[in-house]
Amino acid sequence: MAKKNDELLKRLLATFRVEADEHLKAMASGLIALEKVPSSAEAASIIETVFREAHSLKGAARAVELVPIESLCQSLESVFAALKNGALSVSVPLLDLLHRAIAGLDELLGGERGASTTTPPPAIAALSHDLDRAAAAAAPVHGAPTAPTALSGKRWRHRDT
Repeated sequence: MAKKNDELLKRLLATFRVEADEHLKAMASGLIALEKVPSSAEAASIIETVFREAHSLKGAARAVELVPIESLCQSLESVFAALKNGALSVSVPLLDLLHRAIAGLDELLGGERGASTTTPPPAIAALSHDLDRAAAAAAPVHGAPTAPTALSGKRWRHRDT
């Protein structure tokens, strides 16, 4: 029975990785679009789309027990919820943080760390902390400042491009 469960989990993980890659591409595209229209009606639609992508990826990660990915997606979701309800405004530092979070997810998906542990690597934990701080400190007028992390300055680039 354990062998059947292991085989099922392997198939689920393979499917998850394909789906996760699609979610990451959609989130990265959304962030780039948001940079171009940070305060328009179109921005609200983009924010909603990226929020849903993060939510879907979080649920898929939970289904295959990838806690670090699930945790980082939860933090991303919190920031996008604050953006959706107007408690947080789009800013350059916030967009940089969001791009670093996407890069962190890509890093987790590209290695075995996302699949082999329930504890996020330190750089990912720091990103989650920064995202949570941004969401918690959300103010109607100001974007949230972020502390540097090990992934500072990294922007998400798809592994195949």
